[in-house]
Amino acid sequence: RLVRMFRITISAALRRPVDVSVRSHKLMKFGDFLETIKVPSALSLYRMNPLRGTCIHVIEPELVFKLLDIFYGGTGDLKVETEGKDFTVIETILVKRLVISFLADMEIAWRPVFPVQMAFQRIEINPQFVAIVPASEVVLVVTIVMDFGSQGEEDIRLCIPYSMIEPIRPLLDSGFQRIELNN
Repeated sequence: RLVRMFRITISAALRRPVDVSVRSHKLMKFGDFLETIKVPSALSLYRMNPLRGTCIHVIEPELVFKLLDIFYGGTGDLKVETEGKDFTVIETILVKRLVISFLADMEIAWRPVFPVQMAFQRIEINPQFVAIVPASEVVLVVTIVMDFGSQGEEDIRLCIPYSMIEPIRPLLDSGFQRIELNN
């Protein structure tokens, strides 16, 4: 449901078709997840009220620059050296707009299973500043791939603490069964 909605949102924003799909979802330790993040990356922190805890939305720099290039009329083929580089104000605003649109779609997608209110908190570029749970805690990592056709694919990753969704797990399990039956 979420990827279908976000596909429409991102394609409309960029004025070109973008295919969006789930690549994977897995449980892992938070410390292991942090080691997979490039520096800099756009790490957006958000809450899913009334659930307790904070989640992370990860956009790696290649996607930020591809989106910026396409948004301002380019082809999306621009290659930028990203190591050791901070995001500009314009790049940060673009990321924030993208994440807020994504969270709005996510809120609607969750509504039939468990109503949540998404609350954007802030953007960080360094993983050491996003300690949402201890390194040994388990998190759910969902990788969503955005396919730009001939310009390649880029990933968005969501990191949700398992302890956050554990109280509503029966609702999620029954919700997924209900969704599968309706499709």
